[in-house]
Amino acid sequence: MKVIISKNAADYLRRERAYIAEHDPRAAESVMRQIQAAIRTLGAYPNAGVAALPLAGRRRFVVAPYVTDYSIMEHAVHIVAVRHGRQNGTSMEIDGDGDFEADGE
Repeated sequence: MKVIISKNAADYLRRERAYIAEHDPRAAESVMRQIQAAIRTLGAYPNAGVAALPLAGRRRFVVAPYVTDYSIMEHAVHIVAVRHGRQNGTSMEIDGDGDFEADGE
């Protein structure tokens, strides 16, 4: 299956590679190969990740220490976000009825 990487995810990967390369260029290449292998895995096995509640239709695939959030579309896997596992995920909080809403809604 085709894999589409969002601009935000691609930008994050470029920044992460540059940051790691400042300290250890070989480590940066190794990390990027690991993430590329994970992306190929998602293309071959789109259901490899787990459902990422509470976001309907979103799945999460962990390639330690990185977390990849994605959606399965009809003919492609859409990678929405990639982040280091120690970074915060969504900044939204679940309200009293179990979903996400902007303040005042």
